[in-house]
Amino acid sequence: MRPSDRLLSELDEWAGRTAREPEARRFESLRTLLGRSLRGLPDDLLSGIAERWSVLSRGSGGSARARAWLDAVCLLALMDYDDDPPLEREDWAEIRELFSAEAETLDMDLLSYVLERVLDHGGF
Repeated sequence: MRPSDRLLSELDEWAGRTAREPEARRFESLRTLLGRSLRGLPDDLLSGIAERWSVLSRGSGGSARARAWLDAVCLLALMDYDDDPPLEREDWAEIRELFSAEAETLDMDLLSYVLERVLDHGGF
């Protein structure tokens, strides 16, 4: 099983297990899961990903849009994104901001990979 498959499976389990929990508890458990699965990413980036998921889950499109965004960001962080799930242009701009803010502490290969995908999808 690839790391990306394992993480998506863990996110499925997390979503089912925490669906009825208060948002603050879900946020913390998501943050913990991301920290364990996406080792090497700075804490601020992990928190930013969890915060953006939280905002999206309360917005239009609700949990489905938030989950698609979360899956895509996790796949990007694992350098295994193949245009699924598809994202909107504003999502790509947000991803650009999240990763660019941590550019000094990110692995250059990862940063280049993410920013190339952002550029390919009109997020600049």
